[in-house]
Amino acid sequence: MGSNPTVSSIKSESEATTRFFSGTTNWRRLLALVAAVYVVFALAIFFGAERLIFIPHDPGYPPGPGILMIPTVDHESIAAISHQITDAPFTVIYFHGNEEDLSDVGDRLAEFKQLGLSTFAIDYRGYGRSAGTPTEENTYHDADAAYSYVTNGLKVPPTKIIVLGRSLGGAVAIDLAARRPVAGLVIESSFTSAYRVAVPFPILPFDQFESIDKIDRVKCPIAVMHGTADDVVPFSQGKELFAAAHQPKISLWVDGATHATLLARAGHSYADTIRSLLDMIAAQRR
Repeated sequence: MGSNPTVSSIKSESEATTRFFSGTTNWRRLLALVAAVYVVFALAIFFGAERLIFIPHDPGYPPGPGILMIPTVDHESIAAISHQITDAPFTVIYFHGNEEDLSDVGDRLAEFKQLGLSTFAIDYRGYGRSAGTPTEENTYHDADAAYSYVTNGLKVPPTKIIVLGRSLGGAVAIDLAARRPVAGLVIESSFTSAYRVAVPFPILPFDQFESIDKIDRVKCPIAVMHGTADDVVPFSQGKELFAAAHQPKISLWVDGATHATLLARAGHSYADTIRSLLDMIAAQRR
């Protein structure tokens, strides 16, 4: 009686599989395959990061006399809006989040105006009506352009500047406050680093917007705000930033607030937190 070809085939496949997983050479091949996949993945992230991180939408506002176009050091032109109050104790430089532009910042700027604070906000290049292409380095250049315009153009001294950033803007604000003298820093719904928004631990040898490594260099009073139900940036990352920040500092954890609803759910607590920051600045100067 002849052997069953199906049984023989299955036996041969089983033996081949056993040899593959038991052989040292084949383990090396498997590790090499995993390493190759990792390298391809890393290269795809490295060269495609800007497309993944920056998501500008079509301009939400028309050009007009209320829109300033200010120069950057590398000769681009970015859009800005300014509302200066005579004898205001501070000017807030505001950096908005991703998928936003100057048409989306009115509610927060209104909060600062009610507190008697002047405001200045920009669109990063590639956002709104700003020219150019957004990259991590370019957002830092844009922040420097805003700072230069406020200090040199509007004649506001650094001791009267508060920088506030929401989400992506929080990383921009932290970088600026780590490099330039400012009176205070407010971080709203922001992250420890860009890639850790998706994966909470480092899996690549590089990252972008590494705020957790920069906030230690910020020496001014700091306020950190975050929603406990944030569905974009984990609440734990707001707490990490707060823990890494120097004193004096204050936190506002808004119960049940998502990434988009922090201001609405915070109510009066939002303005109260800004007032507390102003008090910390005043106390530091005594």
